[in-house]
Amino acid sequence: MPWIQLSFVTERDHVPLVEAALENAGALAVTLRDASGEPLLEPPPGATPLWGQVNLTALFPDDPQALVTVQDLSRSLTTHIGAASRLERIQDQVWERVWMDDFAPARFGRRLWVCPRGRSVSNPNATVVELDPVLGRVHPLRPDG
Repeated sequence: MPWIQLSFVTERDHVPLVEAALENAGALAVTLRDASGEPLLEPPPGATPLWGQVNLTALFPDDPQALVTVQDLSRSLTTHIGAASRLERIQDQVWERVWMDDFAPARFGRRLWVCPRGRSVSNPNATVVELDPVLGRVHPLRPDG
């Protein structure tokens, strides 16, 4: 089943209203991502930090009524917040696996690495924790193999 995807970049301050507008228009999912390469460090408890520039992506069912609604919403948001939108059809995928295309090894401190299962790091002295997030399993590995 294909989907209608609406995406655009906006300022952090616009996100709550835009997110509510997307959900009220029937978005099945709304995703927020960094739009400018700005790191988010450890937030204080209870805080939900956002980047200065946020890329919002919303998925809608691909049907004629939803398309009209999304086109109207796209025009309205472009007018009110000045953010050019991108509207496209995307094919259904195995979403549980698609996001893993960007899941890469991450280093914490000097030696600790968290890696997706099947990936490795070049540091022979690394302590590696191997994860398969789809299965929810943790596979600790010793540096000696």
